[in-house]
Amino acid sequence: MRKILIIAPHIDDEAIGCGGSILKHAALGNLVEILYIFTGSKLEKEVRKREARIACKFMGVNKFYFLKKSKSFEKIELNVIKILRNINPDYIYIPHGKEVDSDHKFVHDLVMGSVWKANGKYFPNIGKRSNIVGVIQYEIHTPILNPNYFEDISNFASKKRELISIYKS
Repeated sequence: MRKILIIAPHIDDEAIGCGGSILKHAALGNLVEILYIFTGSKLEKEVRKREARIACKFMGVNKFYFLKKSKSFEKIELNVIKILRNINPDYIYIPHGKEVDSDHKFVHDLVMGSVWKANGKYFPNIGKRSNIVGVIQYEIHTPILNPNYFEDISNFASKKRELISIYKS
């Protein structure tokens, strides 16, 4: 059994970007958790969180977390490192680094640096070093031009479409 952490810059990006992979991991019996890093108005957040809870149940996600995007990069980085160390996933899925959306790019850059620090000797006061094996990047709106990894989700395509339809807002 593997531990998989999906990190999504917006609530629904996990479904659009790697929903098929999430469904596949859950079907294989892997432990799947999602970290949503988000912004938005209070009303929008509540509606989106409600949809995310339904989507997570549909996907078979074991746990999910909501982290508000902070104005302080250092603060959010420390929170992400703490979460990575607490979960200690084998693999992490994040948006790829060439996504055009600024929130997608921010989360990519934030997590790439945080993984390096979480696996390293940095910040010994915020938990035991993690042992993250790999980071898999997914596309949301901007295609990956030279992918080096493909995951066959053809058996989960129709269920992924159903998953995406959960998000009405």
